[in-house]
Amino acid sequence: MKCVLRVALVQTALSLLFIAPLLAQIVSENQRLCIGLAGVTPDQRIAGCTALLEGRDPPPNVPNVERAYIMRALGYEQKGQLGRAIDDYDQYIRLHPTEWYPWAGRCRARTRSGQIDAAFSDCNEALRLHPDDPEVFNTRGFIYLRKGEFDPAIGDFSVVLQRQPKNAGALYGRGTARLASGDNAGGDADIAAAKSLEPAIADILAPVLTAPPAAAK
Repeated sequence: MKCVLRVALVQTALSLLFIAPLLAQIVSENQRLCIGLAGVTPDQRIAGCTALLEGRDPPPNVPNVERAYIMRALGYEQKGQLGRAIDDYDQYIRLHPTEWYPWAGRCRARTRSGQIDAAFSDCNEALRLHPDDPEVFNTRGFIYLRKGEFDPAIGDFSVVLQRQPKNAGALYGRGTARLASGDNAGGDADIAAAKSLEPAIADILAPVLTAPPAAAK
């Protein structure tokens, strides 16, 4: 999926965090579902993670089983149940406030739900803890765009594109920000490049760009 939130790539990265402690173990069915391997539906993933969190998984249990909150949040995001995803990120952040990826996940979910100011704070905290993650810059770029702060948006999208030059979401976002700031040639070039990579990019990003602001979950 070549859009701003890059959920599939984030799922892969976070799944590796979850899988690593299991490589020398027998993975139970609930663990397999919660990890979200290929063929697992969002509902199955949520069910597997819930079983782990409620202690219904047979031994050997997963080290740091609280990471199931992150996996379940991704399942909720896949279903568009953003309030529940945010709740799970909240739970994990309370337990592990110095880990960057739940802040990044909550930033993404809050952006999608229109909680722009809260999302902005989450992205900044994620970048404070882990300054080199392009996906957080990507999400924050769209927050800046929603806030009408076009120069910072262009800056964040440019950081992403230095590392991921074929990121259609970042190209489309930077193009939109450039057009809004009066750079018609640059904006048109970025948007054309984005559409060449993902013809439906405008439709994919429409919910992110037009979601109504929300003050609460």
